[in-house]
Amino acid sequence: MVERITYLTEHSSLLIEIVIACMAIWKICINIEDEQRSINITFKAYLLQFRDMLIQIIPLKKKAYHIFDLGDSIKIKCDIPGIPEKCIQVFSEEEMIFIYASHKERNCDLKIELPCKIDPEIVNSTYNSGVLEIEYKKLYPKQRKLVTI
Repeated sequence: MVERITYLTEHSSLLIEIVIACMAIWKICINIEDEQRSINITFKAYLLQFRDMLIQIIPLKKKAYHIFDLGDSIKIKCDIPGIPEKCIQVFSEEEMIFIYASHKERNCDLKIELPCKIDPEIVNSTYNSGVLEIEYKKLYPKQRKLVTI
């Protein structure tokens, strides 16, 4: 026991240096863990931003509209979330509708082929909670009249 104490007292400066080195290594390990944690947090933030961008883009790439035949008229419902009404333009022809919407990083370009001819002049439209509803009067072919001679 006395030998150990003598050894420790003779080499105390060496032991102190070893303890200091161990503490430095431990601190480096903690810094590495903190850096790893920081990298993980940053990476996670980037992943969340990327996910949010995908959520904004993907719904507008799928079929974001439905066509309803109401007898004398046709109603088109379009899902265009996150775009203000003033940023939406609708152009219509007898058998086709074009919808262009753009706001910040969100874009929507729809070309909708209609099942029948419509009158592009007679239209009712509303935009509520990201849903655009457009109703057109159907165009019927002119009917032949029998003329009596």
